[in-house]
Amino acid sequence: MSSLKLGELVGKPYESEEVQEFVARMGEPEVDDEIGAPDTIYYTFESHGVELTTNSETNRIKTIFLKAPLQDQFGYRGELPGGLDFSMGRAQVHKALRAPDDSRSFYDVWEEGSHVLRVEYSDEKIKMIVLMGG
Repeated sequence: MSSLKLGELVGKPYESEEVQEFVARMGEPEVDDEIGAPDTIYYTFESHGVELTTNSETNRIKTIFLKAPLQDQFGYRGELPGGLDFSMGRAQVHKALRAPDDSRSFYDVWEEGSHVLRVEYSDEKIKMIVLMGG
């Protein structure tokens, strides 16, 4: 799936063709509906650095987490939104995208219409990319 379309998965049912196309290559997820918020189901593809959350009533995607490969840990190795790369620092991310709509000490946020793109940083590099409902 094109990285530009990952944000379009937010709000789609987990069972939809688009979401299933994205998760198909990652195998069976660990599914947990008991941690975190009571209205949330977590689909974790740990060996691929991906976690999806859905609304427990509608099973629509709420959040997509793409985690950076860190040392010996697994991480997301697919194409990232906006041509980003996990090795990029904050200034490079701003140049690749644009000035963020909101910024804090360890993350930047961009409003992307139907979804929000959040880039989190650690040790001057991207640590995680989060796509969530706007």
